[in-house]
Amino acid sequence: MKKNELSPFDIDPIIKKLFEIPMGFISKMPAIDIIDKDKQLLIRADLPGVDKKDIKLKIDKNSLIIAATSSKKQENKKEYYYYSERRSTSYYRRIALPVPVVPETAKAKFENGTLEIIVDKAKEEGKDIEIS
Repeated sequence: MKKNELSPFDIDPIIKKLFEIPMGFISKMPAIDIIDKDKQLLIRADLPGVDKKDIKLKIDKNSLIIAATSSKKQENKKEYYYYSERRSTSYYRRIALPVPVVPETAKAKFENGTLEIIVDKAKEEGKDIEIS
């Protein structure tokens, strides 16, 4: 395995953070779609309530990691009454891609809570074997 490839046995720093979960913190796995676009793969993930700046992506030729966090604070002040609540949500998903891809071609956009990543498929490498 090459140095920059992800291994299913890596303990990512993001995962380590998930073990330090405070009260009011929710961890979710985002819903995804993987669409074959002939020479490319399109991956869509739903990340409601997340800001673009709070999304981290990592890709290698066989897998994609999506990690994101969202924090909300709700306050209600009235006479003789005070209410405050905080909620944090974390999204994390490691996706095994159905075909090898070229990580350097990956492009991402985020709009209305939907993340879209498009990446070129790797050319099939193989060798014909001559039978003697």
